[in-house]
Amino acid sequence: MKHIKWLALLIAALFCLFGCAAPDVTFDLPALQEKSRAYTQNMIDGDFDTVSSGVAQAVAEKLSAQTLREGWDKTVSGLGSFEQIADSPATQTGAAATVDVVCDFTNKGLLIRYTYNARNEISGLWLTYVPKATQTQSTDAYEEKEVSVGEGEFALSGILTLPKGAGNYPAVLMVHGSGAQDMNETIGAAGNQPFADIAHGLAEQGVASLRYNKRTLQYPDEPQDPQKLTIEYEVLDDAAAGAQLLKSTQGVDPDHIYVLGHSLGGMLAPKITEQNELAGLISLAGSPRSLEDILFDQSMDEIEKQGLTGDKKDAYVAQLNLLIDQAKNAKQGDSNVILNAPGNYWYSLNSIDTPDIAKSLSVPMLFLQGGADFQVYPEKDFNEWKTLLAGKPNVEFRLYPNLNHLFMQSSGEKSLDEYDGKANVDPQVITDIAQWVLAHTK
Repeated sequence: MKHIKWLALLIAALFCLFGCAAPDVTFDLPALQEKSRAYTQNMIDGDFDTVSSGVAQAVAEKLSAQTLREGWDKTVSGLGSFEQIADSPATQTGAAATVDVVCDFTNKGLLIRYTYNARNEISGLWLTYVPKATQTQSTDAYEEKEVSVGEGEFALSGILTLPKGAGNYPAVLMVHGSGAQDMNETIGAAGNQPFADIAHGLAEQGVASLRYNKRTLQYPDEPQDPQKLTIEYEVLDDAAAGAQLLKSTQGVDPDHIYVLGHSLGGMLAPKITEQNELAGLISLAGSPRSLEDILFDQSMDEIEKQGLTGDKKDAYVAQLNLLIDQAKNAKQGDSNVILNAPGNYWYSLNSIDTPDIAKSLSVPMLFLQGGADFQVYPEKDFNEWKTLLAGKPNVEFRLYPNLNHLFMQSSGEKSLDEYDGKANVDPQVITDIAQWVLAHTK
C-alpha cells in the first residue's frame, strides 16, 4: 500500500546532504557529467577514497569513504553484475548542479545522483533503484507488443500480452499498488517483477493482459500543481484509458475484460469495475478498509519492531493519530501535506465508498490474499472482504498461507528486505486466476 513509499522500498540509500553555494554560477555541465561518470566507475571498482576526496568540506564527515562504501555495498548487493553506465543527464538549478548517472546491472538499474556546489564539489549524493527498460517477449505460447495508454504528450508506455492463435481472448487490466511503479511492478534489489510473471503465466493459459507504467513513475515532475494530484490522476483515469484500449484491441474479447488490481489497485478494483463496466474483478491483497487505517496498523507494527515504550511511544502514537485524523477529515482543495500526500489527494481517495460499491456489483469477483502479508492483513483486510460480501453470489476468496504481499514465497522476515531476494509469483496463484477468468468467459 502507500506505506511502501514512506518506508522507502525503492530508495536503497539516501544521503540528503546539501552544501552552500554562491549565487550567479554557471556550471560546465559536460565536464560535471564526465566527472560523475568517473566517480561512478571509481565506486564500481571499489575506489571510494577518490570519490570522498571530491566531497565538500561541509559534508565530508557524512560522506566519508567508509560511509560511501557501506552505502554502496548495501545498495548493489542483489543487483547482479554491472553491465554499463547507460546515461548521465545534467541540469543546473540556481546555484547547484545535478548529474544523474544511470547504471544497468543484471537484475535492475541504479541511479546515482550527484549534487555539486559552485566549487564543483560534491554536496549531496543519492543512490536509488530504477527499473531497466522493459523488453517485449515472444514465445511459442504468446507474443507481446508495445502500446501507448492514453493520448497526447503524457501517454503512458505499456505492453499488451496476447496468447498466440486465432480467436478473441479474455483479458485482464493490471493496476498497480501505491508509489511510482513501472509496468512490471518491479521491486527490490533483485528486480522482481510480479506483473510480468502474471502476464506471461496468464498468456500461457489463454488469457491476454495489459500492463503499463504508472503515471507518477513516467512523469515524476507532474502534476506541477499539487492540487491536481488526486486518485483520479494517479490511478483511475489511466485505468479507464487502459480498459478502453483493451476493448478496442483485435484479439481481445471486449465483453470479458477484468481488472486485476494489486494492493491499492485491489482496493480500487470495485470502483474501476463499476466505472468502466468491466466483466469482473480480481483483487490481490486489496482491502475495503481505508488506506489511512491500514497505514496506522503498519506504523504501529513498526513502532513495536523498534521497541519503543513509555513516553516516547506515546508521543509517536499521538502524532500518528493526529496525521490519520487529518487524512480522514481532509477537504476538497486542501493543499497541506498529510502523510506525504496533499490533503486533496486524501479527500479524493476517501470520497470513494469501496464497501458500498463492492456490495452493489453483480459481476464475478475474486479476492486473493497472502497469509504471510505484513502490509495488508489477512485477519483484518481479507476477512473484512469476506464479512462484507458474505452470501453474495459469484464471489470467491483464496488465501495462500506462505505467500507475502507480492504473492511470492515468504522468507519469514516480514520486512521490506524480504523483497530483495530473487523470487517469482507463485504459479498456483497464476493458475487460479487463469482458471477463474476462463470459467467466467462463456
